[in-house]
Amino acid sequence: MRPPHLAPQRLRAAPAGHRRSPATHPRRRASRAIAQLAPETIEQIARRVAQLLQQPAPETALQAAHDPAGLLTATQLAKQLGVSRSWVYENARRLGAITLGQGPRARLRFDLQTATAALQAPSTPTTPPPRPARRQRRPADPAVPLLPVNPSGLRGLLARTRARRSR
Repeated sequence: MRPPHLAPQRLRAAPAGHRRSPATHPRRRASRAIAQLAPETIEQIARRVAQLLQQPAPETALQAAHDPAGLLTATQLAKQLGVSRSWVYENARRLGAITLGQGPRARLRFDLQTATAALQAPSTPTTPPPRPARRQRRPADPAVPLLPVNPSGLRGLLARTRARRSR
């Protein structure tokens, strides 16, 4: 049960067109209620604050809530390994990156044990995958007659039709 001085106060709606006086404004009432706290209540608040300060940092709890599997982001892995974040992204495949989602900008997560094991293993120079061979263009068969692209007699006619279309 709440002490009477901590019970929430109900605000009465002001009549239309009526302004509240500064003394009855909700913020003023709250500050007056805080000023009237009993010493026992202040002691309880102080104990609770001390308990909260002894708990682990909220950042750690927040990270555990978002990533229960213990996977690290590229920034966190970079800090653990002492390298830059861009180096982690460049070597993501080698470090055993786990892709979350699809597409070119999918999120990457890393397992610290897998990444450190990959760094300790002897590295073999990786060669880029071979490109597919380009298709060779076949030369045109001279026996097949080609259509003229711009025959000399039609050059002026083509220019006039283009000019008419642009109007």
